[in-house]
Amino acid sequence: MYKLPKRMRKELRRPLGRVFANTRSLLAYLKRTKYTKLIAVGDVCSKELIINGVMPDVAVIDRKTRRKKMHWGVKFSGAKTRVKNKPSTISSELVAAVKESMKKRTLIDVRGEEDLAVLPAIKYCTANSLVVYGLWFRGVVAVKADKKMKNKIEGILERMVNEN
Repeated sequence: MYKLPKRMRKELRRPLGRVFANTRSLLAYLKRTKYTKLIAVGDVCSKELIINGVMPDVAVIDRKTRRKKMHWGVKFSGAKTRVKNKPSTISSELVAAVKESMKKRTLIDVRGEEDLAVLPAIKYCTANSLVVYGLWFRGVVAVKADKKMKNKIEGILERMVNEN
């Protein structure tokens, strides 16, 4: 399990990629961008993609938005799995589910918090996948998972407290 140290919180609040203020601009970007897989982390961005006809290859949700319960209410076409993950951590169970989800379309339903799932999603996705995630009060971030970004994520994970 990885645990986020307090000293790294400010760093991880900064977007890892391009920020889109609304769904329409994100959808336009997706139409003109080539990517191998689309991974969505977060309830709102996952739900907005599905509502607008874009089924992510992987969706990671915790049935909350801004720490308040949220009705999921959309149909995901693919496998579904449940994992536990405490706030400010990346559990071994979550990492295993993310790795497995790269083999087939999967909804990962997290009991706890999914905020840091973007890190293993970028680390374990196929090269040139696109990972999208919500950023509080700013919109949606789209990250191209190229070699440079994967190396950056590896560095972030190495600085987290590894309790395995």
